[in-house]
Amino acid sequence: NMGLFGALILGTPPMTISLRLLSSIHIILPALTFFVAAPPRAVFVSAWSPTPATKSLLRNRITRAFSTSVSRSSSSRAIMSAESSPPSRILFVGNSLTYVNNVDQWVKELRLSSTGESLQVDKCVKGGASLKKLWQKTKAKKEIANGAYHVVVLQEDLPETTIEHFTSFCTKFVNAVRDANATPLLYQTWAYERLPEMSNDFITEAHKTVAKGLNGVEIADVGSARVRVEETMPHLNLWSKDMEHPSEVGAYLAALVIYKKLFKEPTLGIVHRPDGLLEEDAVVLQKMVDGFSHDHAAVENSS
Repeated sequence: NMGLFGALILGTPPMTISLRLLSSIHIILPALTFFVAAPPRAVFVSAWSPTPATKSLLRNRITRAFSTSVSRSSSSRAIMSAESSPPSRILFVGNSLTYVNNVDQWVKELRLSSTGESLQVDKCVKGGASLKKLWQKTKAKKEIANGAYHVVVLQEDLPETTIEHFTSFCTKFVNAVRDANATPLLYQTWAYERLPEMSNDFITEAHKTVAKGLNGVEIADVGSARVRVEETMPHLNLWSKDMEHPSEVGAYLAALVIYKKLFKEPTLGIVHRPDGLLEEDAVVLQKMVDGFSHDHAAVENSS
């Protein structure tokens, strides 16, 4: 339909114009009705909560944070899937929970032990830094934009920051990663005694809620894996002396969880393990991580 103005220029008779306008009503009215009546799209849906009160509190706080940190559409993101080529260039962005006992290098060593493939694994880290400080005080943005990475692993330290800052700066990082045609992966850490205000349950809920608000960013849930190991294998020490950072076994466990998310492959059978960790314990950890990741994927797909 060329419209009234175009019809008059071309000399179309008035009766023809009227008929054409009437014939367009069935298109125009539904469109107007949609834009007037369509409800606003929900920003996020929380998948899990320890209590209704915690869920409501966290939802309200993250909703406020997302009101000023709107994520891009899912069409702009890179997607990790079993059918895509496995990543070979990985950047870790985080603090000492990443670099103490070398969680990033453990991922590299696990891949080399499993397949013989040598990954390029880089890191942009700063001691004690939240994602806010990493965004503002490091070269992380530049590294993401120029590094041609396939995956960027983002590690927040929630006891060191707030839900609002986590939401805001996780959003900034995820959008920057997607703009660089890479895939973001959240490395979820754990609660510790020095800053007891946030429990493991609260950290888990926060990551799940933020991830859903960002169109389904994947989570390497190291924190929950540590809780399960502490419950079922109490003879293993996952802590450094400060009871905050990971021991070498704790870093190995974190790397197993991240490896499973990165490559969508079982960790069972990977030979390389920390000195002092018995082979039978390594096998149990690998089986636990493989089953743990499968259980989490089932929960996420059903939510």
